[in-house]
Amino acid sequence: MTQTIEYWRETDQAWHAGGPGIAVVTADDAYTGTDPQTGRAVFLDFPATFRGLVNDALRYIHATPAGRQILQQLSAASAASIVPALLGNSVKAADGALNLVAEELIPNSLIGGVTQAALNRLTIPAHAQPRWLTHVINSAQELLLDAVPGSGTGFWAGLEKARQYANQWTLLGDPRYARWSSSNEGYFNDQTVARSLDGRGYDIGITVHEVAAWIAGQPLPGRLSQRAKNHALVATLAALRHVSPSGNGSASDIGWNPYPSNPLNLSRPAAIGLAHELVHAYYSGRGEQLGRDFGHPTTVLFEFLCVGLGPWDEAAISENGIRRHWYSHAVPLMPRGEKQSRKAMPKRIKYL
Repeated sequence: MTQTIEYWRETDQAWHAGGPGIAVVTADDAYTGTDPQTGRAVFLDFPATFRGLVNDALRYIHATPAGRQILQQLSAASAASIVPALLGNSVKAADGALNLVAEELIPNSLIGGVTQAALNRLTIPAHAQPRWLTHVINSAQELLLDAVPGSGTGFWAGLEKARQYANQWTLLGDPRYARWSSSNEGYFNDQTVARSLDGRGYDIGITVHEVAAWIAGQPLPGRLSQRAKNHALVATLAALRHVSPSGNGSASDIGWNPYPSNPLNLSRPAAIGLAHELVHAYYSGRGEQLGRDFGHPTTVLFEFLCVGLGPWDEAAISENGIRRHWYSHAVPLMPRGEKQSRKAMPKRIKYL
């Protein structure tokens, strides 16, 4: 049984037998998958084109300013590995990926010394911290994986979502599509809260007294619904991100499926899907993640930070940051016959 691992190095964009670099499984004669009929593990032929597709995708991603910064870090630290996935794409990192405030708050939503120290770094006097955090929680928008940030989920949100999708499709007639330049082809900036029709905060009605008790180490008040408690946690983590110390960082294992069996490849280039997972790996490697990667109330922070949504709209290091320069920076590297990736990428306005 033989598995071949090669290292793609950012400095020369070439393969190497050893690190540093991004570790990629390029051959495996013990490659296994699940038989769709029996559900049992079976041996499969390793995808022969995987190595070349990874190489092309990394070159395209590297051509964008955001992609270059991401790959520089991951390659130099050998902080990511890529293997072929049978279904959808995935990424997995260890707990060191979280910033220290998230590491403290996420298990039980209890504020301890790390979070208190972060509050103190805001230069807000201790006596005023409860009032500030109360305002943050009650005025922050509820972040949802399946909603357009800044538009809520009601009737007006439906209109806002329809308007933004219409704006996205209008781009197909944009004359910028017909020329090369360094401008933001296929990218629109119409997501900010100020221009939303229903951008009000989710006021959970938590009081200054209750927040003061929370800061002092008490649990969130029992009268709040679980939804409200989740909102308080998410809003606090987002608000404290810039004063939260980084964790130790963690390497990430990425599963990538660039083939038609991944249905998302019908709606965007497979390389953009890999870029999304690499952005996750970038923040995990820096110990700057704000949430769990799956199935947790804070997963919305994990995904919004990666895509560049909500509080991180217009963030340079994000999937949208890579999409912004895809047409002007990555597409010129592609052969004329490359139809799947050779297109302008509109800004992603929601996660699901």
